[in-house]
Amino acid sequence: DVAELYKRNTRERREKFWAVIKSPLAVKIPLWDPEHFLNRTHWIAGLLFNPVIALVWIFCIGWALIQAAVHWAELTENIADRVLATEHLVLLWLVYPVVKLIHEFGHAYAVKRWGGEVHEMGIMFLIFIPIPYVDASASSAFESKYQRMVVALAGILMEMLMAAIAMVVWIQ
Repeated sequence: DVAELYKRNTRERREKFWAVIKSPLAVKIPLWDPEHFLNRTHWIAGLLFNPVIALVWIFCIGWALIQAAVHWAELTENIADRVLATEHLVLLWLVYPVVKLIHEFGHAYAVKRWGGEVHEMGIMFLIFIPIPYVDASASSAFESKYQRMVVALAGILMEMLMAAIAMVVWIQ
């Protein structure tokens, strides 16, 4: 129904406009439809989200937690001065968007794993800091609450894996 589609489109545009007005410090700018890229690289979704990789992930995170406990004194020694040092703040400012991009691709590949589509990826300015985002709302149509849960957790799972890898690099 064309009239219904027109009304829905008008309502969505109005809601987006008011969302920007109500929250000017959290502005979303859609940049790209990643669906074609995700379809070409769909094998990554199958690789990331399967029971064998889940066991490997659990092992890696467990190992990293044990290493953090073993090296706790070294990790936390003079932590405030190290974290708040200018060079570390600049590094954090540069690395954070990359970590968030991987986080968002975690959500996107989780949606693809169970047949969903991801049609919006962009940058959100959260208090003037550019942060990537992806629209993974297609997961709400999944019948399985397990699948919806994995999509919601996928970003954090990717960040935890990056933290485990960082722990290996730091120890070496």
